[in-house]
Amino acid sequence: MKKAAIKQTRSRGIALFFLLGALIVLTVSTYALLSRMSVRRHRLGYLVSYQKARYASSSAIRYALARLKDMPTTLVDRSGAPDYSDVFALDQESYNLLIEEWAMQLEDQMYIEDESGNISLNPWLAAAEKKTTQTRRRENIKAVHKARETVYKDIRDQGLTRDDFLPEQINEMIADVYQQQTNRPLTADILMETMDTGGNGGGGVNGNSLDSIIAMQSSGDLFSQYEQPEPPSWEELKRGLEIPGPYGPQWPLLAEPEIMDFGDDCQVEITIEDENAKLPVTLALLDDPQNDIEPEKDACFYTFFEWMGAAEEDILDFLDSTDEIAQTKTFNFNLRPIRITERKPVTTTSSSGRKTTRYRTVTTNRSSYMHRMDYALLFRNGINKTALTEDIAGWGLKGENALKYLGLWGSYKVNINTAPRHVLEAVFAFGGDGDKIADLIINRRLVEPYKELDELSEEAYGYKESIDKVKEMLTTESILFTIRIKASCGSAIVETVSTVIKARTTVKKIVTVTY
Repeated sequence: MKKAAIKQTRSRGIALFFLLGALIVLTVSTYALLSRMSVRRHRLGYLVSYQKARYASSSAIRYALARLKDMPTTLVDRSGAPDYSDVFALDQESYNLLIEEWAMQLEDQMYIEDESGNISLNPWLAAAEKKTTQTRRRENIKAVHKARETVYKDIRDQGLTRDDFLPEQINEMIADVYQQQTNRPLTADILMETMDTGGNGGGGVNGNSLDSIIAMQSSGDLFSQYEQPEPPSWEELKRGLEIPGPYGPQWPLLAEPEIMDFGDDCQVEITIEDENAKLPVTLALLDDPQNDIEPEKDACFYTFFEWMGAAEEDILDFLDSTDEIAQTKTFNFNLRPIRITERKPVTTTSSSGRKTTRYRTVTTNRSSYMHRMDYALLFRNGINKTALTEDIAGWGLKGENALKYLGLWGSYKVNINTAPRHVLEAVFAFGGDGDKIADLIINRRLVEPYKELDELSEEAYGYKESIDKVKEMLTTESILFTIRIKASCGSAIVETVSTVIKARTTVKKIVTVTY
């Protein structure tokens, strides 16, 4: 009896052991399966978000191209504002001191009177007010988006969809979450700000329309009344002051960055930069037997990189990269259309119905603009940008690096009206006396920009020989611009750069690269 009981107990123990083992295996298998499903769902979600971001990016490029056609490229009057030419050489303390001194001057000239006797806010303070308002608006948009995404996630976690709720109910939930996350109520003025962000779709609340606002207001005491946003304080205005570039916004921008929404969950930032205000890297590929300045190309880039505080090994690495690119394609100032000869099949049918394939030689011309595309693609793949993107060591503002001032998109002319000091000195290193000529240009354009290059030769007659050597590299009007798009959708980010040539109202796209 005893032995039978022990045997039965042992059998039960073995069965329990196998049962526990089976449960452990089942648990591990279930966990692994759920993990795989979660990873797969995350990957699929990322792919969907990435495709949305790609679509938003391509739509934004088309929008920016259409907008650029009518965008003026005239230089603004910067009298009364600090000059942008030497901002790259300032550290944060010096920059803050410069802004503080400027703010003190503006405080004494807060309002100005025009010829008609109308009094208005100083234009630089008006620009700072606009900037501050835009910054506040962007923060509100982000906060409303965050609240909206939180509500949508909660709805999905419950196994429901937005169609299971009335628009007013969703909007009330968004308002509640917004208040929990920001410790301030979602007032009507904030809602009006987030309703239309200038893009295709956009806005912060469900419905994205005036009907949605009416629904929210009628849903109870959500908004007691519409309150006009308070104007920025003087401290906020000072924080909004930025040293203007040649077109008004900070150098090298042609216009203020534009942020807009595409659909419910994609946001796009558009910036347009002046490529002719930068130092063209194509000059490092110069190979022109008829021009005696080619030996000075290393001096040009040494001057530039020394201004940027680059290490010797980084300068040599850059020059080695351009030498390798030059083995593929060099540069000269007489860029002609590229003739491409190829043999193409031609099929003919005889009277008897017999088909014969023959080959004939066809010659086509590529526009000289396509040289720019070649250089842009060569620079994209052939230059190590790691060292170029590092902030200036020991001094300089955050974001000040060599890459910001280098023209990597096929430019070969420098606009003397928009280039900063170190770019001017670098390009005039080909002819000599770069520091003196740069000083002369900077002082003159503070008063009036150059209309013709001959004006520079006449004013700087003592340096005429140096100027004539580099005249082919100079211009007084920018035509090459880059459109930079940053589209984000969830965790997916797509960046696109498109290089365009703008002549009055005609815009020609040269190359588009997506990262």
